[in-house]
Amino acid sequence: MIRHRSVQPIIKKTDAIKNWPPIKTKKDAQSFLGTVNYFRIYIAHCAQKSEGLPEFIKGKLKYNDTKVSQSVQQLKDALTSKTVLVPLIPNADIKIYCDASHSAAGAIIEMGQNNRKVGVLAYYLKAFSSDKIMWPIWQKELYSVVLVLQRFGYLISDRSIEIYTDNQTVEFISQKKYERPEAKLYRWLSYLANFQSQFCPIRSQQNPSDGLSRQYQDTLKYCMLQ
Repeated sequence: MIRHRSVQPIIKKTDAIKNWPPIKTKKDAQSFLGTVNYFRIYIAHCAQKSEGLPEFIKGKLKYNDTKVSQSVQQLKDALTSKTVLVPLIPNADIKIYCDASHSAAGAIIEMGQNNRKVGVLAYYLKAFSSDKIMWPIWQKELYSVVLVLQRFGYLISDRSIEIYTDNQTVEFISQKKYERPEAKLYRWLSYLANFQSQFCPIRSQQNPSDGLSRQYQDTLKYCMLQ
């Protein structure tokens, strides 16, 4: 967003990171660090900023220890800083990493040039409504792609896009298993046809958006535990 004498990130692009739920379990910390580690090349002194989290994972610190909360906040600030989140670059390669958990869709739009990462264009997170939670996971994965393109597609509709998501979704698209799709799938496929996109498979352990999509799932667990 351009303001007087400055360029600032659009708030909606950073909400998914800034509103990351509190780190309370070892799994929470590992999930958060998984996203951080993917972008650590952009983060100065990343090891020092994150040192409280490995200690928490090893059981040396409690989740409410000041050192843990400081690490989380420093990393959130780093992930939404201008060194990671950058304005749209003309002719940059676009990669979208999408993931769906039981209860939410998460995505990261990354830019690259000359086979190297340049930065993040946007983060995305959206909770599923109660009816969508019941969909099979591959449909949620495909719907996640549609959601992020509906939100940010106007920025990247004029260029080729690589979309990384679950294997089942890629198989569905590549093998054209939709000669007579149900109504919602037909709408999604018609919408996706507006983009120059290629679907690529990625394992969840390698998907940097995996931690984003699991935020709501973990928050729901906290609600049940408390």
